[in-house]
Amino acid sequence: MDSTELRIFIATAEEGSFAGAGRRLKVSPASVTRAIAALEARLEVRLFTRTTRQCRLTLDGERFLERCAPLVRELEDAEDEIRTGNLGPNGALRVAAPLSFGRRQIAPLIRAFRQKFPQISVQLFLSDESDDLLWREFDCALRVGRPTKGEFITRRLLKARRVVCAAPRYLEDRPAPRVPEDLAEHRGIVLIRDGQLLDQWMFEDESGMRSVSIPTTLASNSGEVTHCWALEGEGVVLKSLWDVQEDLAEGRLVELLSEYSADNADIYLVYPARRYVPSRTRSFIDFLADSFAGAAGRIG
Repeated sequence: MDSTELRIFIATAEEGSFAGAGRRLKVSPASVTRAIAALEARLEVRLFTRTTRQCRLTLDGERFLERCAPLVRELEDAEDEIRTGNLGPNGALRVAAPLSFGRRQIAPLIRAFRQKFPQISVQLFLSDESDDLLWREFDCALRVGRPTKGEFITRRLLKARRVVCAAPRYLEDRPAPRVPEDLAEHRGIVLIRDGQLLDQWMFEDESGMRSVSIPTTLASNSGEVTHCWALEGEGVVLKSLWDVQEDLAEGRLVELLSEYSADNADIYLVYPARRYVPSRTRSFIDFLADSFAGAAGRIG
């Protein structure tokens, strides 16, 4: 049986569409359609039910995927081992990361990674979108918080907290909040995620956890924009410590409500839950883990 057809079948099942499989394998949707049709004709079964936007495995398709996917992964593993033995880790690596964290923390590390593995080319995509489905096109992704949907393997790279802060110029004309409820008297700079205004901030002390509603003066779906507004003295913002630690150290921002714990901003590495992981991806995962191993004390 043609291994190319099997790879196309597996990609179509995992992506949920012919177009998605084509993008992943860098072939045309027409090629995917022909390969699936040929495979179905040879097996004399229907592997997918199709709609205009997606396709789903039939029961026969699910059984076939269960049997053939491990075999194809073994073949890919063997091919990768041979290439790795001769060339070392190689190929194109697609990485996704949040905008600010990717620019500040990941981009410099990728330069160091390329020096160690020059035969791996890296494509870095920066976005603050949190839709788990977007990550299927990437070999791995960095995100703030553990994913709650999708079949992914997750690994915490960095334990970090969020802090409430404001510029000294903002605090010149008003008293700093002493308890979270005092934020009701302040101008809030708030993030928008997936169309939702994140104006409920969580705080914890010895009395327990509570949510505080923040009056929203400015809001954006860009963490970097909210950061800039805070630096310009426009209001109070809730930011990841790794994002503002230099501003706090140099006095451009002041931490508020430090005796209260806000929710965490832990960074997780996410990659598809499958048996075979290419050597280039494994190398990058290990490189990041080593790079962040000592960061907890500086950022947490």
